[in-house]
Amino acid sequence: MPATLKDIAKACGVDVSTVSRALRDDARVKDATRKRVARVAKQLGYEPNRAARSLVGAKTRTIWFIVSSLYFPRERRAAETASRLFAEEEYDMLVMLYQGNAKRYMHTLRRLDQGVTDGAIIVPGPLDSGRDELQRLADKRFPLLFLDRHPEFAEQPTVTNDNTAASKQLVDA
Repeated sequence: MPATLKDIAKACGVDVSTVSRALRDDARVKDATRKRVARVAKQLGYEPNRAARSLVGAKTRTIWFIVSSLYFPRERRAAETASRLFAEEEYDMLVMLYQGNAKRYMHTLRRLDQGVTDGAIIVPGPLDSGRDELQRLADKRFPLLFLDRHPEFAEQPTVTNDNTAASKQLVDA
């Protein structure tokens, strides 16, 4: 069974709240205590519970890349580039494939603002598919970025490799 904050606190002779603060490098904890807590946490094999941290901080440090498939090189390259860039910022990127299935696409869109991710990059499905769900997310100002196809109602940015459409969007903006 993995070590807990309570285990570390007992081994260090401090409160659980002190351990929690020390592991977050809180300035209210003395440097010597922070170092001792870090050393004991490492010795006990402590690993922070990211799910629990996301409940407290309301951040998952996860971004979803929603796409029908990774068959086309354009989508694959975009996913690989985004994953690398997010990793540099210490975010995880999960690829969510809906495989051209409108029902699966809708299911994925409905899950977006349920606290499972901090934002999404979307290669939208067919033009009318998911319109209401995307509108709801746009109205809530949920962080979205669209690739290549932009819903007219959404204020979120779109990245496109269609130079004509990109130029028109730039002129319109």
